[in-house]
Amino acid sequence: MITPRPWYLFDRLVVGYCLLMILVIAIFGRPLGEYVDELIFYVIMAVVVTLIATFVDERRNRAWALLRLAYPVLGFIFFYTMTGGLMQLFFPTWLDYQVIAFERWLLGEELTLIVDRILPQPLITEIVMAGYFGYYPMLPGFFLPLFLLRHDEIMKRALTAVATMFFCSYFLFSLYPIQGPRWELVDLYQNQVDDGFFRSLVMWVQAEGAVRGGAMPSSHTGVALVMWVYLWRHFRTWAWATLPILVTLSIGTFWGRYHYVTDVVVGVLIAMLAIWITDRFYDRLSGRYKEEQAETATAAVAAKG
Repeated sequence: MITPRPWYLFDRLVVGYCLLMILVIAIFGRPLGEYVDELIFYVIMAVVVTLIATFVDERRNRAWALLRLAYPVLGFIFFYTMTGGLMQLFFPTWLDYQVIAFERWLLGEELTLIVDRILPQPLITEIVMAGYFGYYPMLPGFFLPLFLLRHDEIMKRALTAVATMFFCSYFLFSLYPIQGPRWELVDLYQNQVDDGFFRSLVMWVQAEGAVRGGAMPSSHTGVALVMWVYLWRHFRTWAWATLPILVTLSIGTFWGRYHYVTDVVVGVLIAMLAIWITDRFYDRLSGRYKEEQAETATAAVAAKG
């Protein structure tokens, strides 16, 4: 007989996000027939994750543990792809003009247009695009070593924070649709930023798998920051080694015209919120709090005896 296993907090986040999107689409998706694929996807994902979380026992062997602990890393890609059909779920038009007006009020001009005036700078562009491209292998490059080194508890906590960051970002993509400066301001740029090896790699990846929109917030910056904070807490040497990637990635978001600088700031703020939420509620909501309380009570009784 298969005994159901306890759920981790990131399991609840994944299924909860699926249920939230099903509800939101059912209420706001008009005509509903245009969102059938999205509804089917979220229903299937909720069912699959429920089965994995309930019946896959990572104690059997490390292959089962890989499926149990790492499935969200692959799932984030599919969740991102699905946002492409939901950009106009709440608003029929892009709202870039609001971000542009804010940055012009704050900076005097939108930042990517300021950068455009100092282009071409091929060496700087190549460096920041290398950092930006570093985001793509970052998720497996972060979680796979944790798994191989059997740092399962760190992996679970980090996955919770990363999932919080991703799902907040994905929902905001629809709630505040921003397509980004490379689409909105394309007619205003005077210089090209398409040369270079890493820029070409980034453009190839985006041509194959990116969706139009999803600029607010910068999930690239936010997710990278979340993982870097966990490196800083547990593997300080690797945190110092990867800091240049985090910095150049963040610069590359607006240098490459993928994001407004406001997107980056909001991404950082959500990342810090995701880390705080995980720190504040992980033990209590994942069941570890009750286990620790029971262990403390048992130790107290033993001490009295």
